[in-house]
Amino acid sequence: MSNDKKNQGFEEPPTAYAVGPAESTGASDAPVTVTVSPHHATWARGRVAAGAFKTPEEAITWALDYFLPVTAEEDEDDDWVLPYIEEAQRDLDAGRFVSGEEVQAELRARIERLRSKPS
Repeated sequence: MSNDKKNQGFEEPPTAYAVGPAESTGASDAPVTVTVSPHHATWARGRVAAGAFKTPEEAITWALDYFLPVTAEEDEDDDWVLPYIEEAQRDLDAGRFVSGEEVQAELRARIERLRSKPS
């Protein structure tokens, strides 16, 4: 097995943590093994060393909870934004948009006007 295959594409070996609820009530909420990059493992160990968490597993669990919806209902709460995305896509398709270059030029012009105003 090549070193790259063994390390799952990471330059250094990844670290595996078992994360899950404090008390498992069955197979559906049993801890799972999460393999993280060396960078993320260093982050987790650093947060433990700083006293923010008791274990690296706790830090990884917090990070997952922070960035992922806890329930399917929370994930569905974002449906309100879909009409806005569809409207924006229609505007793009119709050519109704301002390019990033135009926005940057306008911002530079505003900054220049503000700088040239007498104090």
